[in-house]
Amino acid sequence: MRNDQTTRPMSKFPLRIARTARGIAERALPRYSSKYSPQRFTQAQLFACLVLRQFFRTDYRGLVALLEDFPEFAPGAQIEMPAPLLDLVLRPAPPDA
Repeated sequence: MRNDQTTRPMSKFPLRIARTARGIAERALPRYSSKYSPQRFTQAQLFACLVLRQFFRTDYRGLVALLEDFPEFAPGAQIEMPAPLLDLVLRPAPPDA
């Protein structure tokens, strides 16, 4: 098998990728990181944003601009700054129990 071939179906549709990522994250992650968090975004929404960031190969500010231009990626989300995304990325991994 060549390096550019894959056995999994790949998508080139960003909305489909974002919905799939969010669905997977909703099953795998808790809704919020803490009961004291501001709860502006669920962890699933943040994860889907990070997946879109990788898909479009952009930085966090580019992702915020993308989400502002295409509200269907994050309906109703008031994106002001990428701080929640940075918090999610920089959060240390939990120790294995």
